[in-house]
Amino acid sequence: MDGFAKSKDKRFTQPFLLNLMTDEQKVGDIYLILDNFSIPAGNDLVPALDLFFKAHYVFNLSYALPIRDAAVFIDTYVYGLESINSKVPPKLVNLKNKLATVKMHN
Repeated sequence: MDGFAKSKDKRFTQPFLLNLMTDEQKVGDIYLILDNFSIPAGNDLVPALDLFFKAHYVFNLSYALPIRDAAVFIDTYVYGLESINSKVPPKLVNLKNKLATVKMHN
């Protein structure tokens, strides 16, 4: 796995999750690829995603553009963090407010 991390395309500068699975598996072994290192993240997607978000936070990294809005939303709504690298888009602020209203009614 470290060989993959060291030879990955230079375009992939952000940390990302790599899922190695067989045809029968829905989720296989998951690795966080960060720079030239592969960090085992188990075979459960939720803790692997947690590791992914924490790596961005700990190393103060920006999210890749295709996932930036969703990641910033998770930062602010799930983790309760103020995003230092990106502003939460108005649509996601609206969604957060609607979700808070639903929570309060239940």
